[in-house]
Amino acid sequence: MAAAVGDAHPLIKKHAHYVCRKNGGQGAFREFVEYIIAAQKKWDTITSRFKFIFDRKI
Repeated sequence: MAAAVGDAHPLIKKHAHYVCRKNGGQGAFREFVEYIIAAQKKWDTITSRFKFIFDRKI
């Protein structure tokens, strides 16, 4: 699957399967990875492994 950052050249965007809302260097890679994980319906499985981090009391 081809992806392009939000501020990519229009020709690159034209050939991408997914165009990020975020620009390069502003979280586009993370956005794309989260898109793939959600599309594979693995979001809950993956994030549940890190639940202990969010539940900690500091």
